[in-house]
Amino acid sequence: IMIVKGTKGKPKLLMGGFEYYRNNSRGSKTYWLCARNRYMRCAARIITCSVTGELIIKNQQHNHDAH
Repeated sequence: IMIVKGTKGKPKLLMGGFEYYRNNSRGSKTYWLCARNRYMRCAARIITCSVTGELIIKNQQHNHDAH
């Protein structure tokens, strides 16, 4: 798992060959959606917690191949 800067300067999370963009931040939790959410309606999601370093995988059922 790695967080990098995307082409538009926004953070992008990379995990298992898939890319996620930051959707929302609430308190210490950051919500990430699959980068192909809008184009392919992929429902894969991840939540990260900045305080505990916890990684919560909500859904890893991608409807497409890894990048």
